[in-house]
Amino acid sequence: MIRAIADATPATIVHIGCDPASFARDLQLLREHGYGVREMVALDAFPGTHHFECLALLEPGEASP
Repeated sequence: MIRAIADATPATIVHIGCDPASFARDLQLLREHGYGVREMVALDAFPGTHHFECLALLEPGEASP
């Protein structure tokens, strides 16, 4: 799926995930396709579990410092 999204070359990608490990994996794959994280936020919608909602805004190019 990541390859299909990256091949479509969108100007912006909004990625949402609830598992930190798979979210990090997906962000790395998107970085390998030339996208950088511009903004990111984590929300604890389900306290007491290992899950938290992660939202990231990605754009082509390197991540902002």
